[in-house]
Amino acid sequence: AYYNAANWHALQLRTDGDRAALELVTSDRGVRTVHARIDAATHAERPVQLRVAFDGPQVRFAYAWDGSWSTVPVNLDATILSDEHADDIVHGQVRTLGFTGAFVGLWVQDLAARGRWADFDHATYVEEPASDAAPTSAIEAMS
Repeated sequence: AYYNAANWHALQLRTDGDRAALELVTSDRGVRTVHARIDAATHAERPVQLRVAFDGPQVRFAYAWDGSWSTVPVNLDATILSDEHADDIVHGQVRTLGFTGAFVGLWVQDLAARGRWADFDHATYVEEPASDAAPTSAIEAMS
């Protein structure tokens, strides 16, 4: 779930040699917070499914190996992905103006420049009407 380089939420699969972990990370106005870290070493060579769901002002992430879903027990603030939150005004001067709207998608970063990649088998986006005013959206991916 992404607004810009300073405002995003991500459930990341991180690997370093034989170590692997899922990390739930937020960047709120450039300040990063790791909310949860799930050991994935025993699953490192198996495909993982990732899910993000928006429910009004909340974002929730889930993951699955072998089809058994687990929800990361953290509700995140979806409002940091808004135009209003992205505005950066210092001493009355606009440094950054929010205008893009939020994005949901998949991305890969090889932060160690080791020539690593990720393969994604599919991505699915579903928008369902909610019982109240805001729709519920979800994207699911398998890598």
